[in-house]
Amino acid sequence: MTSRYKSLLPAPDDISDETAAVLTGVLSALASVCEARYLDKILRHQAVKLAATSREHDPDRPWECRPPD
Repeated sequence: MTSRYKSLLPAPDDISDETAAVLTGVLSALASVCEARYLDKILRHQAVKLAATSREHDPDRPWECRPPD
């Protein structure tokens, strides 16, 4: 975890084991709800990124970048 996000969560020594388990469960549930709600947008974003990457690389030689247009 980067230092940017460390301040969002309490230090491990500052919470009980039960609190850590409940917090993790809530965050996991929230992530699942977000993924279900925004799945179309997530997939569209990933497709755009993949298309951009495939334009940068020759499929026959993926280890080499294509020169800029």
